[in-house]
Amino acid sequence: MNIKQLASQLKSTQAALILSEENRLYFTGFESSNGTLLVTPESGAFITDSRYIEAAERAVTEVPVLLQTRVYEQVFDLLQNCSCTEILVEADRMTLTELNTWRKMLPTYSFNVSNRLDTLANGFRMSKTGDEIAKMQKAQDIAEEAFEQLLPLIRPGGAERDLANELDFRMRKLGADGLRLNRN
Repeated sequence: MNIKQLASQLKSTQAALILSEENRLYFTGFESSNGTLLVTPESGAFITDSRYIEAAERAVTEVPVLLQTRVYEQVFDLLQNCSCTEILVEADRMTLTELNTWRKMLPTYSFNVSNRLDTLANGFRMSKTGDEIAKMQKAQDIAEEAFEQLLPLIRPGGAERDLANELDFRMRKLGADGLRLNRN
């Protein structure tokens, strides 16, 4: 989906390591609770575990999809096939523990924690394509219709949880895939 756009912004010696759920979704178009996306100027890969491998192979089209075995070794092997010496990380989303583990497992690479990757990702995510705008409009239309259907059910003494469940049900019935909350 947006991997080539990111790759075009990398220097020839840089790779981008994307671990956050929201950026994996944005760049691959594939939603999962597990995955590692490595993007280099030439290529990259999406690495995920056996729960998601088949669906990821169908959904992720810009880079190869690999079954996760030993993720640090897999990333190392991928980096050996390019001229990258520096790895950009999601400084706003990566913990120090995660960063230290990656540094320990890939000691020959420098890790760029300057927020450059976060700035790039956030900039890409702020600018919407026509397809993204259409999806947002469809989601808004579904939410409005479901809320209109819900209004007659709201009464004093009613449980908020029941209304939330009913709203979720009606949104799904109208075509929503589910509720995705923005965690940022």
